[in-house]
Amino acid sequence: MASLQQFRDYQLARRDKQIHSPDDILNDALKSNAPLMKRMLKGKSAYQVVQSGDRIVAHIQLTDSGTAGWYTPNDTASPTMTSTMRGVAVNWRFLRAFKARTEQEIMLASGDDATRFFNLRKQGKQEMYTSMLNTFQSSLWAEASTADMESDGGTKPYSIQMFVNTGVDTVHQLLANYTTTVGANTALVQTLNPALNANYRNQTTTYSASDPGDQYNGIVAGFDTMWHKVRFASPGTKKEYETEEKYQKQCIFTNLEGRTKYIQFTRGNNDRMANVGAFTAEVDYSGIPVEYESELDTATGILGTTATTIPTGRPVYFWLNLDFLFPVFHSKKYMDMKIIDGGPDQPETFVEWSFLWCNLICISRRRQGIVYAA
Repeated sequence: MASLQQFRDYQLARRDKQIHSPDDILNDALKSNAPLMKRMLKGKSAYQVVQSGDRIVAHIQLTDSGTAGWYTPNDTASPTMTSTMRGVAVNWRFLRAFKARTEQEIMLASGDDATRFFNLRKQGKQEMYTSMLNTFQSSLWAEASTADMESDGGTKPYSIQMFVNTGVDTVHQLLANYTTTVGANTALVQTLNPALNANYRNQTTTYSASDPGDQYNGIVAGFDTMWHKVRFASPGTKKEYETEEKYQKQCIFTNLEGRTKYIQFTRGNNDRMANVGAFTAEVDYSGIPVEYESELDTATGILGTTATTIPTGRPVYFWLNLDFLFPVFHSKKYMDMKIIDGGPDQPETFVEWSFLWCNLICISRRRQGIVYAA
């Protein structure tokens, strides 16, 4: 009968080859069941989303260098040194999952040794990967926190809320848009201060909280304004949206109430909206689907009140361009597996661990937006 040691040896012998190649890491991540992460990664080159080193490095251009100019032949030029690219160095964040094994579990499982080992190995790997992907997916909509996400001592990756927020309430002022200091600490996002540069702030548009269905001040009117602010492009047909990545990268996410209200307010209107209201299971704005994101039903802090969800009657709409918002993975720690013995206190146990080092980055906040009630 198979022993704990035999199964441990089997795991070590059969474990997946560690993935280090940027192309292999990207290909594996694209196979995941985390839908938003897959959309972020789709169309990216491996070297955009895989790095090594002690920090994630990115470059963001916030101003025009002003070096271009009209000239006539033989004009004298006076070139000077310019640098408008701002380098950011972002901390890695560390995610792990485990599966504990006991000798009883292994020896009492049904089937011959080969079948038993194969099934146990497959089940354990699936449990760890599912847990890690679910945790990553949930973290994308987590409440923003300078201490947890920005500071060197933090443990959480950046969330979408850290990059896309209202910027006019107490909580988010401290995080992102207009307040320069919080006590003695400068409020930074990806090591840059949004208070010092308007080009490092996301777009915001409000609609009437008292009359969200109003033609001129309601939700749809807010969409009209935001469309131009984030510079989304409209696909000519539904097929064009489904087949071209540049359109799929443009997303409008809301909670369940936000989607149903949008359907209600657009019902019967069929001018620039291809799918409207009660006449289809899908609904969009200028060809971009208005999508239900279940995480937003329970996400907190979006309107600036810590640990508070989106209030009833005041839905929020996130306008995201995923071409500029995506995760980065460490080349040496992508689903890396280790097996640790239980030690002298637990001789009939060992633990499998899987590790993932990553973070979320945003290289253009101006191409992201939020529509909310005011």
